[in-house]
Amino acid sequence: QSGPLSRAVVAVARLKDESEIQRLLAPNNPKFYDLRRLKKLRVIAAHRKGAEDEYVIDSILRQDSSHQLRFRDGSTKSVAQYFQTEHNIRLKYPGWPVVQMTKKAVLPLELLKLKDNQRYTFKLDENQTSQMIKRAVTPPSQRWAAIQAGVDLINWSADPFIQNYGMSIDKRPISAKARLLTNPKLQFGGAGASSQADPRTSGRWDLKGKKFASIPPTNVFTTWGVCVVPGRFQVDKAAVERFVKAFAQTYGVHGASLPPAMMNPAIHYPSNPDPASFAQEAFTAAGNKHKQKPQILMFILMDKNSVVYGKIKRYCECKLGIPSQCVQYAHVQKAQPQYISNVLMKFNAKLGGYTNTAFTAQTVKGILDNSTVVIGADVSHSAPGLKGPSMAAMTVSMNVQGTRYAAAVETNGYRVEMITNENIEKHIMSLIRNGWMNRVGQGKPPATVVYFRDGVSEGQFAQVIDQEVAAMKNAFAKGNITSKFVVIIASKRHHVRFFPQSGGDKNNNALPGTLVETGVTQPYENDFYLCAHAAIKGTARPVHYNVLLNEPSWPNEKIQTLIYEHSYQYIRATTPVSLFPAVYYAHIASLRAAHHSKGFGVADDAQSTVSPSAAGDAELVFPPLLPMANPAVMNPGMWYI
Repeated sequence: QSGPLSRAVVAVARLKDESEIQRLLAPNNPKFYDLRRLKKLRVIAAHRKGAEDEYVIDSILRQDSSHQLRFRDGSTKSVAQYFQTEHNIRLKYPGWPVVQMTKKAVLPLELLKLKDNQRYTFKLDENQTSQMIKRAVTPPSQRWAAIQAGVDLINWSADPFIQNYGMSIDKRPISAKARLLTNPKLQFGGAGASSQADPRTSGRWDLKGKKFASIPPTNVFTTWGVCVVPGRFQVDKAAVERFVKAFAQTYGVHGASLPPAMMNPAIHYPSNPDPASFAQEAFTAAGNKHKQKPQILMFILMDKNSVVYGKIKRYCECKLGIPSQCVQYAHVQKAQPQYISNVLMKFNAKLGGYTNTAFTAQTVKGILDNSTVVIGADVSHSAPGLKGPSMAAMTVSMNVQGTRYAAAVETNGYRVEMITNENIEKHIMSLIRNGWMNRVGQGKPPATVVYFRDGVSEGQFAQVIDQEVAAMKNAFAKGNITSKFVVIIASKRHHVRFFPQSGGDKNNNALPGTLVETGVTQPYENDFYLCAHAAIKGTARPVHYNVLLNEPSWPNEKIQTLIYEHSYQYIRATTPVSLFPAVYYAHIASLRAAHHSKGFGVADDAQSTVSPSAAGDAELVFPPLLPMANPAVMNPGMWYI
């Protein structure tokens, strides 16, 4: 969108208005780093009378108009002096940052305008993503009408090229048979009718009156602390105390046995805005109050700032060696019971518990046993045009119910989709040997490995088998382990949508549990589409599962039931999720991995822009991520959730 560049600065740095721009130059202001999102954008400068010069932004300098320009004759002038003497322009905002262009020119921010219709190559922040989703979601009826209108517009029957080759294309959509898998019941903690829930085909349930299926014992969870992150709002301390009290009491309602430190944690109000400083202060305050190391810290944030959030996570996980839980101050003020319960699902998971299990009459004893391990894997990449590392994440089941997953993350080269042999051997094998074998396998290696992989195209299926699975088998062989593999690819990046002729939900989406395994699937491959979730908005997108390898000869019904039932065990939701949880967790962990990079939050870190066609990109080498400070606690736990 065209307009003054200053308006774009306000938007990307999430400022209240232009009066806050000058504050970006303050030391340690994390919002300044958001300005790198303006790099490579084209701007217009109209400081020369009768001319509009076009430039490309190289960077926003952390200097105001007193920045010194050096000329060929050796003389120097500040930016403000230069524009006063050469162009008779007296700057209105000399305290604003100046902008360096790719041609090395340095211009005042206030004299620049953005050109319109430019591509935004960076990841959208939380608010932008929310706005995008609201605009993008389309109900099934509207999507169906749009598809039909598109087909009519193309008008294949009148296409001369199609006619020339004697071809015809049927305008009618494909009809495919589907069946509805048995909807599972949910098992929570406690006994009696209140310990179970039956969502049927609604895909919804709530936690009212429910105890979590697993909660850490009091000898494990003894101490926690709260930190109110400084921001632009005046904090209502009474509201914070009410929220903390309600949070602790609600945890008790969900089954926790509350030690005194749980009911009365240390609440720290720091003045230093640096995340590392206030995280350390909160950790020390909690430890001093209860004379023992806290197991978890809660941070109350004034607004949604991804850099501050990432630095909190980085310091807690890589320095303090404990998980953290962030909440928004706006929700703290309201202290709504449902919000508190939703946060407690994550809080409980980070401490070693889980919310519920799922079962049917046929699987009441569970689908998995102590000889089967489930592994999920995903690789995330930096946005197009950014020279950042790919992040590999691998999750491994840590109980026989398949409700808890440990995760390991590591850099994986530059835009390398296949997880490297080194990462597989170092991280997956470590999680199996030091985690799964001790917690599930009773000291024995797994007889069966169920490997779920996300994010690969059909052209890469063979590579998954030839590289990733082969690397796992080689690593297993070194330890004299002979496991049978089930390899399944989960894909959401496709354009298949299902519109039920009858029997859909209230929005006419397919009901949770809708399985399509004929009509639109491959005739010579083992694949199927599963709608596991109830779409809140828009048209439900099924997940396409391809079974590439099935060495133990599991029947398809067992694979499909495993996927569907476990979608009801996603640890932080009261609805089934569309994607198998092991893969979902791997995706979350891969995105969180960026916070552990050594240059996270620094303007000139590895996330600098680069031409996608630059020579040697594939050979870029990135340092490994910062290690967890307390791997014995962090790796088996769900720190990433």
